Amino acid sequence: MPAIEAPQPQAAPTIVVVGTREAAHKTANSVESVTVEQLRRTVNLRNAEDSLRYLPSLFVRKRHTGDTQAPVATRTSGVGSSARSLVYADGVLLSALIGNNNNFASPRWGMVSPEEIERVDILYGPFSAAYPGNSIGAVVNITTRLPKRLEASLTGAGNLQHFSQYGTRGDYSTGQLSGTLGDAFGPVAWFLSANHVDSKAQPLSYVTVNRSSAASSAGIPVTGAFDDRSRTGLPIEVIGAGAIEHQNEDNLKAKLALELPADMKLTWQTGLFLNDTNAHAETYLRAADGTPVYSGQVNIGGRALTIPANAFSNQVYRLTERHWMHSAALEQDTDAYFWSLIGSLTITEKTISESRRWRCPMH
Repeated sequence: MPAIEAPQPQAAPTIVVVGTREAAHKTANSVESVTVEQLRRTVNLRNAEDSLRYLPSLFVRKRHTGDTQAPVATRTSGVGSSARSLVYADGVLLSALIGNNNNFASPRWGMVSPEEIERVDILYGPFSAAYPGNSIGAVVNITTRLPKRLEASLTGAGNLQHFSQYGTRGDYSTGQLSGTLGDAFGPVAWFLSANHVDSKAQPLSYVTVNRSSAASSAGIPVTGAFDDRSRTGLPIEVIGAGAIEHQNEDNLKAKLALELPADMKLTWQTGLFLNDTNAHAETYLRAADGTPVYSGQVNIGGRALTIPANAFSNQVYRLTERHWMHSAALEQDTDAYFWSLIGSLTITEKTISESRRWRCPMH
């Protein structure tokens, strides 16, 4: 029987892997992006947060135009966890990490003018090695632009909403006027913007009391309540609406950039956001003589109920806000490397119902 020759070993093929720092950065997590051209075609861009409207697995709770309580929600964190996602504009943090809620810890969207947005990139979590631990949900990077030549814009917008639920019926209008001006000459570019919003919103909450299970003749007979059930299925009476807001907001922005030798650039910007909100409430309850009823012991449909004295007062408030942000950035972008140094200072001042006032500088 002839001998069988053993197969000769073959030389392993050479495998060459080519990559760049930019490619590695872009593929670290799932990323979605939208450019200004896409925004102009698909989004009615009235505020900076509108730029996230159609991005996947992301939600911004914007209840009406001018809403300052608009946190970001992701698949890992809801609207009550605003500190679990990060929002940046040109590397400057807009997230308010002084809290983790769906109200006063919402991002400072007013620091970005809609007209200056160039693109938005979303880096999805959980977590990112390139950002702090608050990136558990997502990281929103807003990139703004600077003009290349003299440009100016003036925009007016308005909307009218008809609302009808329970005993609240009405038309709520919003008006907005904004303008921009910018130019570039030599190594210098500058941009100015101003925006004013006058917004009237539908009720943000309803006043309810638990329905009594026992029949009784006690209390002042009233009409106008609506039978319903709570989120847990318990029977309740909807007796009014609250937090019906009227907002006046102003946003002023200035940005200046200087091109330096060796591909370096120095950018300075400042933004001032002002908000004056007045909220009122309305009761659905009426006594036999037509007098509105807000508190006390009442009788609804043969059942005695007690309405707390603060049932409606918590829904009536005045809120004034001022956010003043400054930032400076020095960066160098070459074919071999990129680095940047960014510093920011934000002064936030709020007055709620003219009784509670706090001031918090953030570095």
